[in-house]
Amino acid sequence: MAARLPSGLGRPGSGKKDRWRSLYQLSLDKPLGNDTENTLLQLLHSPSGGFENSVCLYEYLQRQHPDVRRVAMGMMEGETLEQLRGCYRWSWDHTYWAFNQLRAAMEEYLRI
Repeated sequence: MAARLPSGLGRPGSGKKDRWRSLYQLSLDKPLGNDTENTLLQLLHSPSGGFENSVCLYEYLQRQHPDVRRVAMGMMEGETLEQLRGCYRWSWDHTYWAFNQLRAAMEEYLRI
């Protein structure tokens, strides 16, 4: 499950688009850090998580930027970044900004 730009973006010779492609191709199944085996997807959607952990996660997400929360909630419901972008009419820059803010927030959440 890698977050990727749609076809047509990032063609050779497109400059900025190539840079975006290399910066934002990441896997939701890849461990968040070297010191943990948890993935972003596991953290966002844990069917075996306890009630207390769920309350803590949702409370933490409420402190994030509204668009970061929208990405988190959408991903927990199974939406892709492309679907979220279309739904909220965001640019690709903003979509990936919100996604990367979410990733950073989840890494911080694991350290708490």
